[in-house]
Amino acid sequence: MTRARRLALGAPAVGVLLAACAGGVGNDPGNFGKFEDGGDDPSSTSLSGGATTGVPDEDDGEPSLPPDLGACVDDDDCLVMDAGCYANGHCVGGVCENPPKFAGDPCDDADTCTGPDVCDGAGTCIGEPLPCVAPNATGGTCNAGLCMGLMCDPGFGNCNGDWVDGCELPLVDDGNCGECGNSCDGGPNASGSCNAGACEMQCEGAWANCDGDWSNGCEIPEGVPNQCDVNGLNPGGCWTPWCGQSDAAGAVNFGTWFCFECSNCHAPAQGQCQWCDHATGLLFPMASCGGCGAYEDLACTP
Repeated sequence: MTRARRLALGAPAVGVLLAACAGGVGNDPGNFGKFEDGGDDPSSTSLSGGATTGVPDEDDGEPSLPPDLGACVDDDDCLVMDAGCYANGHCVGGVCENPPKFAGDPCDDADTCTGPDVCDGAGTCIGEPLPCVAPNATGGTCNAGLCMGLMCDPGFGNCNGDWVDGCELPLVDDGNCGECGNSCDGGPNASGSCNAGACEMQCEGAWANCDGDWSNGCEIPEGVPNQCDVNGLNPGGCWTPWCGQSDAAGAVNFGTWFCFECSNCHAPAQGQCQWCDHATGLLFPMASCGGCGAYEDLACTP
């Protein structure tokens, strides 16, 4: 009779149940493994998921059985992995008897929330709880063997998404101001800097942020003559833009800003003799140089 055949006809699996080592503190056996028959050689019994002999499978939630379903032909069939909570056993009457390791022997319950584990002398691991902490972070709790719920300390951010190095960046620079990825970029015609975790923005030169939106920067050259016409901003126009709204005669509103005619009615631009056309906000043609008086009347009379 082959060895596998002797197993099939051997004594039922009635040996000591092997409690898998997972669960951390105390006597909670945690997850358990399930052994399956591996074929002709009892010493080569495999596990659910393709593990090796005597290794508890901690994923299927089933109770661990002694090696080889408890059946054996010699002591070689009663070997267990070194990290387990049971010692190598003896084959007695075709059934493995695996005693618990002595209290204090090394053990591994695979729980990342507990420190070094030792056997308690009853086939179960015990371990010292580890604090769930990370650099510049607090508030972590152990959940299913993992530290969860960590919160960054004020002024720090976990900008790389990795809790191993915790909240690695102080949120005080221009690229991470107050929160990860918050850039103090003021947009066109604007600049910004981070001050105590808050972006401080300012316009450059004569430009103004009339709409209050820093993503489009400072969009209006407020108070600069000859920068708009009846249709809006136009550096070839002869009206002057301002922030806000106006109901004054000669003002044209554009939402968050308005243009006011005419900036050069009696004072044409240096070297120019054109006058500003009320209807368009544009300069009269160069032909006006031959008869400025008439064009001045048109420009200066509403």
